[in-house]
Amino acid sequence: MPPRINLLLFIVVALFVSSPVVHAQAADESLAGRIDRLTTLLHSNQLIAARPLIAQVRAEVPPEMVANLDFYLALSYVFEYYENNNSAVLTTAAEQFEAFIKTYPNHSLIALARYNLADVHAINQKFKEALQLYVPLYRQPVASVDRKEVLGKLVLIYAATQEWAAEQCADLRG
Repeated sequence: MPPRINLLLFIVVALFVSSPVVHAQAADESLAGRIDRLTTLLHSNQLIAARPLIAQVRAEVPPEMVANLDFYLALSYVFEYYENNNSAVLTTAAEQFEAFIKTYPNHSLIALARYNLADVHAINQKFKEALQLYVPLYRQPVASVDRKEVLGKLVLIYAATQEWAAEQCADLRG
């Protein structure tokens, strides 16, 4: 066989042998395949990229998985704020966390949802709302939220509000 025919035969065989693998990867749109992709995205902190897939599988997964998906959906908006400095998404994050807290008050992620909602309020300088969430997390510590981080945020809010109060007093005097 001339070398050109061998090369052509090799290419045809290689394409034939490898094509089922390519098709299997692209065509794995089963629920299990989408959940695997979603898990990979979540574990690699690619929450923004995971958002469409979360919405897609939410209606198809067992009920015990829905709360976790709702939590990660809310958290994806916080990630978007930090990645793109887009403060408009914080409103959506707050709404999503509030819905999570109302819908799943006894869920294992409830403390993290409250903590993240408090962060959103603090970023938006809604300090009273943030304190209402941080203070119980500090007074009744839970394993999923670092008490020292909560204390640090309480101190920052206190400092920010005292500085604001001092400025207001100075404005009134002068």
